[in-house]
Amino acid sequence: LSHILSDDLSCLKDFYQSTNGQKWTKNTNWDTDVPCSFFGVTCEENIVTGLSLVNNNLSGALPACMLDLQITSMIMSLNNFDGASFPTPLISKLRILKIDNCGFKATKGEFPCPVKLNIRNNDFSLTTLQQNDLSEQIDVTNTNVNGEIIIDTLSELTDISAANSQLKLTIIESIPTPLQTIDFSNTPTSFVMDDVLPILKQAPQLRILGLSNCQISGFQPGYDELQQFFVADVDQNPMMCKHDSRAMGDCAFLVVKSISNVQNQLEVQFSTTQRLKSLTNDVFKHFSVYVKDYEKTNVNTTEINLLKNCNGKVLSQYIYSLTCDATYNIKSIKDVAIAYKDKQVSSGALMIIKEINEMLKESTTMNYFDRIGKQPVEYKEDLKQSFQFNNDIKDQAQKKLTLQVTAYSLCPDYVGFVYNLLEPFTVKFADLYKYVTFQYVSMAKPDQTNLVKATSLHGQLEAHMDLIYLCVQKLAPGQFVDSQICYTQSEHCLMKTIVDEETVADVELCSNQEEGQELLEESVRFINDKKITWSPTVLVDGEVVCEWASQHNSCDAKFEDADDFAKYVCGLPQMTGVTECSLL
Repeated sequence: LSHILSDDLSCLKDFYQSTNGQKWTKNTNWDTDVPCSFFGVTCEENIVTGLSLVNNNLSGALPACMLDLQITSMIMSLNNFDGASFPTPLISKLRILKIDNCGFKATKGEFPCPVKLNIRNNDFSLTTLQQNDLSEQIDVTNTNVNGEIIIDTLSELTDISAANSQLKLTIIESIPTPLQTIDFSNTPTSFVMDDVLPILKQAPQLRILGLSNCQISGFQPGYDELQQFFVADVDQNPMMCKHDSRAMGDCAFLVVKSISNVQNQLEVQFSTTQRLKSLTNDVFKHFSVYVKDYEKTNVNTTEINLLKNCNGKVLSQYIYSLTCDATYNIKSIKDVAIAYKDKQVSSGALMIIKEINEMLKESTTMNYFDRIGKQPVEYKEDLKQSFQFNNDIKDQAQKKLTLQVTAYSLCPDYVGFVYNLLEPFTVKFADLYKYVTFQYVSMAKPDQTNLVKATSLHGQLEAHMDLIYLCVQKLAPGQFVDSQICYTQSEHCLMKTIVDEETVADVELCSNQEEGQELLEESVRFINDKKITWSPTVLVDGEVVCEWASQHNSCDAKFEDADDFAKYVCGLPQMTGVTECSLL
């Protein structure tokens, strides 16, 4: 054991020197010879098992001895290694690896996926990720990592983000029950949307869906088909428009160019727009042709018939042909319409389905707002005022102090704080609470590479909820605490606490546009200024009081329950002279 401790100490000292430890934001006890007392070091039975040095101003390089440590957890997000090499073999030892936004360049090789992996915004282009069926979180956004993930077998997976990577996603027939986030934006997947969407909709907890610019073919799903998701982006894919739903993103119709028939075979030439790019065999095999006004067995008819036995062929860029067999002699044809899975996808004179209106003759592309005859809602100018962390709410004169809590919205400790302390305090001591302003300060960070434009400890769903929290706090401050309490009970409850429908719409716009980003940036500035690292951390009037985190609780008995907290509040100098305090 002493030999192991000696080796651990020697390596950690090398690590401290090679990562410029003297310049770290916090380096408590690293100048001693007791490694288990070092800030950010975790030990089990006096053996070093983990490093947690998030946003601690580490730079330089990792020493070679890191491969000899028995660590199973390395959490070093938001440091600056500026192209330093990250040893791929080290990953095989780790259960948890979080080095997002560190600027590493990984050495060449394959590596097994840890249970929790976040290597976002590092260069892993020379590496291949091997699937681990025990994985819970995978974030390889902006890494160019290679490999394949067969999602059906990952029964514990809650989040997978692989935007702007080379990771291939395969969905066979099911989605893991715990899965909350899928983001493969700008990553080729080659799905057929009609095959994948029914599977995605069966996932009971899936709330964030990012599949934009993924080379997905088939039908563009309608708005009504994606309502179960909090955030969904399936735009910029070569998909065709449906006739009977409001398209969620851009889509295109086929345009019939010519018709010919020889010896019981009908050939239809058609063109596509650049939006559809190249049609694949997976799409071609589902094409058929509706035929109207033909002569059959010497009897004239105006009925519409469907020819299904068709073969597709590429003639040139964006020009294709379908050749279909008929069981009768086709002598005259008035018009045809191309169908995909028996639904019309071509524009032209023949409208098999009445719901396809005349506008299809004028344009081969349309977006959601075109189809419903509306324009995108402009964000209200009066909502673009910068939010400051102060007491700018109604009844300001009555307020005595501001209780601020910095947290991640889905952090179990924050949920516990709301459920066990905040809610009982607001209910049992309502007369006292009226003197207190509660403010939530998000620990998420802006990230334009993410679908929700933010990143957070527990994934994109949490980042989205943090934006919602900040926008509710800004636009409906009177309902904010109720919304926090409500959300600890049900994710669908958050917006129901806001009665005004216009405010609900404003909150949704805020969370998805510039205002939400401004609120999040203000949170980041506040947290950096106060040097806060734990969720949740409690502050009064901008001064740190204590950390309420289960692994690092410095709040002691004063925050044990609502009664103790009420006594603590009344003991603050800001509450001097408050009558309600004398009744405790």
